[in-house]
Amino acid sequence: MENICVLLSSYNGEQYIEEQIHSIFNQKDIKVTCFVRDDGSDDHTVEILERLQKTYNRLIIDKGENVGWKSSFLTLLKSAPTQFDYYAFSDQDDVWLSDKLNRAVKMIKKSGAGPRLYYSDLMMTDAQKHEIGVFKSDPPDKYKNVMTSLFQVLTLGCVMVFNKELRELACKVELPSYFAHDFWLQCVCSFTGQLIYDPSVNILYRRHEKSVTLKKKSGIMDDVLKHLKNGSKIYYYQVYAAKLLEGYSDRLRKKDRELLKMICECKKISNRIKLFLSPWARKKTIMGTMALKINFLMPCKGMKFIEKI
Repeated sequence: MENICVLLSSYNGEQYIEEQIHSIFNQKDIKVTCFVRDDGSDDHTVEILERLQKTYNRLIIDKGENVGWKSSFLTLLKSAPTQFDYYAFSDQDDVWLSDKLNRAVKMIKKSGAGPRLYYSDLMMTDAQKHEIGVFKSDPPDKYKNVMTSLFQVLTLGCVMVFNKELRELACKVELPSYFAHDFWLQCVCSFTGQLIYDPSVNILYRRHEKSVTLKKKSGIMDDVLKHLKNGSKIYYYQVYAAKLLEGYSDRLRKKDRELLKMICECKKISNRIKLFLSPWARKKTIMGTMALKINFLMPCKGMKFIEKI
């Protein structure tokens, strides 16, 4: 039986967290240890978790200060014990189907050695678990190049399962607190390993008034206006690219190293023009790609760059 470490960040989740914890420990043919970092809840979340510990002795609770969900998940990723072969992220308010982890592990093992990141589709529901519709993740080969993973979110952390090698790689470099744990793993695995997409649904993804992910998507005009008002997103692409070069340059293909370096050095107008024209700098929609390329090309108020890598 495979041992998996589930990493869950909680915050004021008293309404739904008990059902999620039960679904995590009711996985078929998997031995689960669940590490919960509570991000400073001021409701009854911790009391519920401590009561559940009497039922599940592999439920570990860390009561932390409120640092926000990004820093909380990064802390979990870095501090997780290293003896597990597989890891998974979990939200506090979803419900996992019983075969979620077993299916993921089988597909990872079948893919061979090296850094591996599994992800699937998910069923969106309302607060009472009435089905809304399937949220489709993007297959990794849809865009024909790994660079797209730097600009495009392919999936969500709650459906990710990954192996020990990817966790070790992802924790190799020191990360800014604003890095999203799931997007970082997507980037690292895209450039150094293999993404494994499963078009099945293994999770009920509950949407309610307190949900913090999967916000309403903005259109191109929203992106353009935000760009002109608040400054370009170039800086964030630069930081992600710089961290990939810092930690994994020896594992990257020459073409990928060159493109990442070009992003890092896009203070130069010549590099911004090259990125604007590059077929590799794209998102999954035409409108999204246009907004991305505008970010690279147009100087704007508040634009900043990293000065060195």
